[in-house]
Amino acid sequence: MINGIYAFLGNVAFAGSSIIVAMIFLKYTSLESLGVFSSFMAAYMLIGAFKPLTWQAYVKFKSSYSNKDILPSSLRLDLIGISCFFPVFLIGLLLQIFFETPISMLELFCLLIVAPINNIGTVVGYLRANRYFSIFSLLQIIIALIRIVGCVLFFEIEESNPERSIFIFFALVDLCIWFIALLLILVKEKPVLFQINAFKGAGFRKFSWQGTKVTLVDAPVNHLDYLVVLMLLGAEAVGVFELVKRLSKVFGQFAEPVYQVLFPELSDLAERKAFHRVVALVKKVTFTMLAFCLLGTTGVFFVFDYVNEYFFSNGLLELKYEVVVFMLLQSIAISFIWVHPLLVALGKLQLNFHLTLAANAAYMLLLISLLKLLGMWALVIAIGFQFAIVVGGKFIFISSYLKNKRDV
Repeated sequence: MINGIYAFLGNVAFAGSSIIVAMIFLKYTSLESLGVFSSFMAAYMLIGAFKPLTWQAYVKFKSSYSNKDILPSSLRLDLIGISCFFPVFLIGLLLQIFFETPISMLELFCLLIVAPINNIGTVVGYLRANRYFSIFSLLQIIIALIRIVGCVLFFEIEESNPERSIFIFFALVDLCIWFIALLLILVKEKPVLFQINAFKGAGFRKFSWQGTKVTLVDAPVNHLDYLVVLMLLGAEAVGVFELVKRLSKVFGQFAEPVYQVLFPELSDLAERKAFHRVVALVKKVTFTMLAFCLLGTTGVFFVFDYVNEYFFSNGLLELKYEVVVFMLLQSIAISFIWVHPLLVALGKLQLNFHLTLAANAAYMLLLISLLKLLGMWALVIAIGFQFAIVVGGKFIFISSYLKNKRDV
């Protein structure tokens, strides 16, 4: 319970900072400026998704091995992933020297070097696997506070077009915080990077890269759609798109800490084949999350006009129903949040990959086809199909799997 509270506080602070930053942009400038900033951040997160997903592998293998066994393999894999970006960065530097490019050298550094270091898997995995949720939450809160204060200062100091400077600042804050966290772990554990021990890293590497594949095919829903909107409708539309997605995914921020706590718990139960306890746990999570989210959606419907007027300068005018319906779909999907960590805990990464690939292909196809015709309703329709394929497919498989295991 206490771990869930820690994870919740950190995630709400981090997610809340994104909404506050959007409000600051609308107070000082325009939707177009917010759109440019959001496009940079989307590219930043998209590039960072290409690194190995070592944190999930760390959590999964921690139930059978110690930190001393796992930490060297996780660090080596993270370093390999980060080093793969250096040749691309050097090519980008050469292009900077000989040609006029739309981004600066510092922006290039943030996109190609800082992005894969942000949320570095070894740190995230170590903290979650060892149940250091309070420390992970503290890191998120520190980053959130620095971002908010920094954003206000940039708007007060820089007279025009501060969105690029704010992006660079956010990236460098990420670099400093996660690097310090990694150093503290290294000092505490003193891992030997090239030691030979009982832990076989092949399974760890395979699991990490399989997780990366799923993360990449999930990129259209999380990051790539911003760039599609930018190309089809322009920067101002990206600003609107950012507001709708941020507000509509408020409940998703409550779901993330639940995922963080559930994954180690479900991994442990699956390892011990305690499937009756798994069923009891997921039923409790489903009913609790559904009741909470539906109550929240009802509340949002009644306070939307007030929030829009006083906090977003009417930037969400005429988007009330899109946001509320999106939140309703999100509520249903979040009530089944347990299907995601449980499928991974059961080792069914290939099924996870194929379901995510099919769902996100449908999402992008619908978004591209309907965006110019229906505007933000295209996002609502596309995300509805995506939720149905991913959550529905995982639920059907897991229900059948657990029924068979309990009948044995």
